Formats: sequence, structure tokens, C-alpha cells
Amino acid sequence: MKPKLRAVSAVNSIAEGAGNPLLRGIPDPRTDEDLVRLIAHDPFRDPTWKARNTNVRRLPDALQSVFVPTPGALRLARTLFEVLHNGYDRRDPRKPGVWVNFHKPIEGVTYGEASPTFTDGLAISGITGLGKSHQVCRVLSVIPQTIYHDNLGRRLTGITQIVWIYLDMNTASGLEALLLELLEKIDDLLGVQLYRKQFEGSRVNIDRLINTVIRVLKTHFCGMLVLDEIQRLNFGLKQASERVRNLMLKLLNVGIPVVLVGNPLGLQFKEKLGVSGQLIRRLKANGYVRLNPADSSTDEEWQTLVRGLWRCQILPERTPLSVPLIDLLYRLTGGFPKFLSHLLAFSQQLAITTGERKLSLELIERAAHTSPLLREMHPLINAFVTCDALGLRTFSDIDTEYYIQKWGTDQPDAHLLTRPSSMPQRRTQQEVLKKEQIKAKAAKTRGKNKSVVSAAASKTQTDGFLQEIMSIIRHPPKA
Repeated sequence: MKPKLRAVSAVNSIAEGAGNPLLRGIPDPRTDEDLVRLIAHDPFRDPTWKARNTNVRRLPDALQSVFVPTPGALRLARTLFEVLHNGYDRRDPRKPGVWVNFHKPIEGVTYGEASPTFTDGLAISGITGLGKSHQVCRVLSVIPQTIYHDNLGRRLTGITQIVWIYLDMNTASGLEALLLELLEKIDDLLGVQLYRKQFEGSRVNIDRLINTVIRVLKTHFCGMLVLDEIQRLNFGLKQASERVRNLMLKLLNVGIPVVLVGNPLGLQFKEKLGVSGQLIRRLKANGYVRLNPADSSTDEEWQTLVRGLWRCQILPERTPLSVPLIDLLYRLTGGFPKFLSHLLAFSQQLAITTGERKLSLELIERAAHTSPLLREMHPLINAFVTCDALGLRTFSDIDTEYYIQKWGTDQPDAHLLTRPSSMPQRRTQQEVLKKEQIKAKAAKTRGKNKSVVSAAASKTQTDGFLQEIMSIIRHPPKA
């Protein structure tokens, strides 16, 4: 079965219609209020849902589904919408120049060549536990994935536009696997068994496979290709990784925006002779998005997140959220959104098990010491709470040098950043003094008197909730 695709007569003038047909049906939030209404999600505000979902075992999943539109989440969402809209503006099918590139042979696309429809991508990085995938997937969920067009630019009829494609790089081991999985995803979206089938039962020619993928993405006017869980292995120094980088540039050069989401160590784009400056420039042209844990309990982002998640409870009573509570939640989670969500769910489970009617400081602290996850991640959490860059050296997936610069500490000796042996090592007086200085600086930062902001974040139809969120954005806490 073949997709319904048929070429019709060419028209040089701009087609009739007021807007770009590729953007019809795609949300275009112009204000923060529009964006909040679009992406915020909180099922706990629905009494009917809450009455049906009293199973404490499902509480972690329910809390994970909540999306709090913090200021940082709004900036990321706005950037994703800009990437999508700008990419389609360049490929407006009413423009004759777009069709010249559309029919251009793929074999002519080289590493540095840019067509009139070329675009830029986006890189979103951050260590684990910051909710990168959660934020990106929430934005994608409010955008239609496919749109069928009877007539597109008066040149194509019966064409299905693929607005976005999301792939997890954890399931693709190598360039060939990535490309084949991409074709399979396209077949699923179109409801056909056409593109992936072309490469079954024979040895794959990787160049032909690349050309096929690019041609298919162009044919269906793919608006955004999102590759999640980028790790160091995906863009390392191996030859296969270099071909993956070249593929990213080819896609950008034919007008298909690429969004890479993953670990900072995987988004450095190192090559044998240095780094890929061209790819870095193209992926960071829309603004490089780096997510970090909250710097302190008075952080605007943190307070918005805590207030949004705190109300997501199934207990009979709810303790008023106070400054000591916000500070405790920060100290027990290190400012990581994933750990905060886990702690709030685990605390409620513990409260129900022990017969408590509401959360308290003591119960939350007991939950943190009982949770296997938080106990395992305590060294990481403690390192971020105390701004101890040396404490990060045992984690191979954290770019320690970045946090050394971010926290304003001196560059440690190289041997201090290596993985320690199984035997405990005694610190020198200089190391102890340096750590104490870092702790003192972190305590001073956390001790600044900042007003506690008031915001809730969830999907709602009430004006009160929207006003609560917007007051946070417009009136951030003052020092």
C-alpha cells in the first residue's frame, strides 16, 4: 500500500489563502497566559479524577504526569514553538523557491551546503533528574503529529504532513539502527508498510539509507525531529558518531529542524581535531538550553515547582506550605524536579501506611531516609546542596568542570577529579579548607532573605489558577 501522494501542475505565484498551510492547526501561543493554558497539566484539580484515583500505588505515576509551567519550562516551550514555526516559515509551500529545493536530488546535499530553506536546530542539555524529556514531551503532546492536506501549495494533493517525530536514542545503537527506526516510525504515523520494507532482507547501503530518510522527511514536510537521551556514545569520537553529526547537518540544510535532548557530555560534538563548530553553531542558533538543579530553596524556579506539586495530594488534610518546608524539600532533593516528585509521592505513601492524615516536616524527612532511590542518590544530592564540585567526581555522566565554573570554585588538581578507589581516601588540609569555603559560600547564598513566591502549576480552567501562575512570572522574588 502506498501513501496517497500525487503531483499536480506547478504554479509560480503564491497560492491563494491567508496563511502558510503547513502551520494550519498548529498552536501558536503568543502570550504567557496562552502558553500556560496550553501546556499546564494537573489532574489533581479535578475532583472526579481524584475520586477515581485513590490507589496509593499509582500515586508516583500520577505525580509524574503533572506539568508545572515554571518560568524555565515556559522559556523552553516557547523556544520549541519558535523552532517549529520558523522552520515551516522557511518552507512555506506558497513560495516557488521552496519547490526548487523540494525536487532537488538528495545526493547533492553535502556537509556544508545550505539550501534556501535551511534552518537551525536546538540543543537541550542537562544531567539526569531534571525533567528534560518530561518538558519536551509535554510540549509535543499539545501539537498535532500529523495533518492531512488535500492540496498543498497547489503542487501536491493527498499528502500527510508529519509535524514532529520523537525518537529515544537509547533504542538506536548506531546510525543504521537510528535510520531504520526512523523509517519504521514514519510508516507507523502514515499507517503504511512502505519505507522500512525497502531495506529488509539485504545488506543495507548506508548512503542509500540516509538519502531515503531525508527524501521521506522532505516529502512529508517534517516539522521537527526530536532525538532524546543523547549520551556521550552517540556523539563520541568514533567514525559512526561523525556520520551521525553529518546527518544532523544534512537535515538542517534541507530545512528540517533537529532538536537534540540529552546529557551535556553527549552534546559537546567533539571530533578528532577539535569540536564541530558548525554543528554547535547551527544547534545553538535558537539559544542553547541548559537545565540545572535549583541553586537554593529561594530560587524562583524551585518555589514555583514546589507550590505546583505540593497541592497534588490525596491525604485527608494538607499542611500549609511554609518556608521551612520549602527549604527542607530542597535539602532532601538537591533541587532536582524528579527527586522532588518522588519524595512527595513516597511521603504520602508513608503517611497512609502509618496512619497519618497530613504531611509534616518529620514525616517527609523520614521518607527521604527510607526511600531507596534518595538514599542511593544522597551523595549527588548533598554535592549540589553544598556546591561541592569535588563530590561530583564519582559520577561519570556529570560534567564536573561546568559546575566548578558555575559555583565559582578553583580548578582542582586533575587527580582529584578521577574516580576514587574502593578504599577511603583521607583529604589533605587544603582539600578540607576548600570544601569548607565552598560550604560557607553555599550557606550564605541560601541564607539570603528572599520572599516566598506564590504560584501553582497545573492544567485548569479556573482563572484563579492562571492568575496565580502569572503573578510568579511577572513578579519574581526580590532579594
